[in-house]
Amino acid sequence: LIAYEGHGIIVTFVWKAGKSEGEILIRAEVVNKNEVEAEELVLQMIVPKYMQMQEKPLSCDVVPPNEEGACTQLFRLRNNSMGEKDTVVRLRVLFRVGMEEVNEMVQVDGFEE
Repeated sequence: LIAYEGHGIIVTFVWKAGKSEGEILIRAEVVNKNEVEAEELVLQMIVPKYMQMQEKPLSCDVVPPNEEGACTQLFRLRNNSMGEKDTVVRLRVLFRVGMEEVNEMVQVDGFEE
């Protein structure tokens, strides 16, 4: 599931169901296709009030160029309204490539498929 793609950066979510109903475990992986490092990387996940979230810190904040490595982050979501409301999150992606600073927000869904 590609959660974000822009400015040479791709954030992919690999997810699986957790042990309890409504729980999802997500591994976010960030890859940089640019020829220079992507620096000051921050991923912020925002969830609706009917959901709970726990997160681990990012593995790094500088993404190597030319897809030569990746930064990862783990999230645990719990949808307390499973069956009534879809699992939907908003992802804010912040980073700098050269002189360009990027701060974008995207909605991510499709966890039920």
